[in-house]
Amino acid sequence: MVGTQANWVSISPGPGQTVRWSELGSWANGACSSKAGEGATTMSWSLSASEYWAISAVALKATSLGIFSDGFEDGDTMAWSSASR
Repeated sequence: MVGTQANWVSISPGPGQTVRWSELGSWANGACSSKAGEGATTMSWSLSASEYWAISAVALKATSLGIFSDGFEDGDTMAWSSASR
């Protein structure tokens, strides 16, 4: 996920990323993408102009139940289920 404080700056995902949402607000804009991969997976964003920005990421692991977990082994999870949406 990436965000910038300038609503006039366009945001483009890096190679192989699928855009999940992209919003242009009155004072800022942001976007979110996903990319399948195993182990280390590089994700990137490009801005159309030099501007302040922030980025965050989380690793998700698919299970046979269609539920994504954060991959922690200790039971702490940030989970999302397609069934609950």
